[in-house]
Amino acid sequence: MFSLASVSVILLLALGTLLSLRRTWPASGRLPKSLPWIGLQKGIFAKTRACLREWTAGITTLAEGYVQYNQNGQSFVILDPGGRPQVIIPPEHLRWLMDKPDDILSEREVQEEKFCTTYLLPHVDHNQDHALVMAIRRDLTQNLRKTQADVFNTMREAIDTSMGMDDASWHEINLFGTLQDVIFKAMNVILVGAPLCHDASYQDALSEFAIWLGGMAVFIGQYMPWFLTPILGHLAWFPVDLYRRKAQGLLLPLCEERMNSMQSGLKDLSDQPKDLITWIIQRNGAPDPLKVAEIILSLTLAAVHTTIITATNVILDLASSRPDSEYNRLLREEAASVFRTPEDWVCWSSLRDLTLADSAIRESLRLNSVAGRAMRQVMVKEGITLPGGQHLPQNAWVGVSIVGINRDSRFHKEPDQYRPFRHVKRSTLEPSSVASGTDNTTKAEANGAYLATTSDTFMSFGHGQNACPGRWFAGHILKLMVAYVTLNYDIQPLEHRPMNLVFGDSIFPPRGTMIKVRRRRSVVPMV
Repeated sequence: MFSLASVSVILLLALGTLLSLRRTWPASGRLPKSLPWIGLQKGIFAKTRACLREWTAGITTLAEGYVQYNQNGQSFVILDPGGRPQVIIPPEHLRWLMDKPDDILSEREVQEEKFCTTYLLPHVDHNQDHALVMAIRRDLTQNLRKTQADVFNTMREAIDTSMGMDDASWHEINLFGTLQDVIFKAMNVILVGAPLCHDASYQDALSEFAIWLGGMAVFIGQYMPWFLTPILGHLAWFPVDLYRRKAQGLLLPLCEERMNSMQSGLKDLSDQPKDLITWIIQRNGAPDPLKVAEIILSLTLAAVHTTIITATNVILDLASSRPDSEYNRLLREEAASVFRTPEDWVCWSSLRDLTLADSAIRESLRLNSVAGRAMRQVMVKEGITLPGGQHLPQNAWVGVSIVGINRDSRFHKEPDQYRPFRHVKRSTLEPSSVASGTDNTTKAEANGAYLATTSDTFMSFGHGQNACPGRWFAGHILKLMVAYVTLNYDIQPLEHRPMNLVFGDSIFPPRGTMIKVRRRRSVVPMV
């Protein structure tokens, strides 16, 4: 039997949900009637029921709308689990969307509401965004060659420790947990440097921070109705801030020490550690060390977590491919031809020759984008007119379906199949790869495309002015990981590819998947 209190809470939540949806209805009512809605069924409270179905629909409704409307050149409206209507435009209007400046169509406004950052991360200073982007796009990317040796040695040690050195028997590992450790340590060589990148306490604090922040951000920002967002956001801030302070407490002394060293002038700037802390301080002049620590923490969560997700998806895609596909053999032979000596592993330019690994990662990103759609919020008071002629009011959300574009058969042959070498120039593929079915490409794909290159038909890194500035860094880490793992380890094939999980607009690989690995006996010398 339900108690009176529990019944009252359920009724209150139900009433609140209805009221919140009614609040969105005037806004959606101002959307052009010519725009079709996807996911609505006849009957009372049609939009309320559609919203509730989105709690478990995953990307199904979005995919249906893309096929039914977007592939026929039409826009459509879909409700998210929290009740906000979103206008999804067809891919032929993508350029129009991406060319609009932030004061007309804003991505930041969407992100703040979508991930509840106003309440969960009230200390984030967006005035530092430009300096951060420049530090990533220029300083970090340009210094990859100088940090290659430290990154590789850290990655090698982490992989060898987690996957083991036993070449006689299979060793079972948790894939996500293993790659979390590997990617965290390798990327933090450049983000915060040694010794913090090796600090288990810092890694644990960041992991706890990421779990609380990520879970609360998606749950409150994408599933809760508007009237509950401030209440739940303020409540969730307490555990999120607890773990944020824990991680910040380990990072802040390093930021203070670095700032004092740079301001004292006792050490030449070229002799300072080559990590993001140095570059942010350099770009900002003399910022508050607390602000530097907050920037580093926010970036670490975004960059490291998404790279861990991608790394997990790549290994799952390769391990679940047909045993006779020879994908792993080709990747291994490529790595062996590139890394012939120990010096090659610490040479930054070696990674440019990993064309097959580059394509395999890009293909996994195509099939497993981290987000389902790319949205913008209309900022101008007078609203905006879509290329199709429909007028959207201020504060309306408009965007494109990333999963729809990435799996559109007009752009990608056999779009639901993992073809790791489809992005390699056809002339570079050996006959065996064609025979094994790796050459299923469209004419555009046959011309080749690099992992970090965005386009109108590949949006896993975003596109246009808001494309991920750290994608070259992430690609660098991922290619190094794929080369080292495929060259040094056998992975027991999986019978089926574990299904990814969808929470709101975020897509994750399963964290509990176990795989079996074994060290290979014939490897290229590392030292």
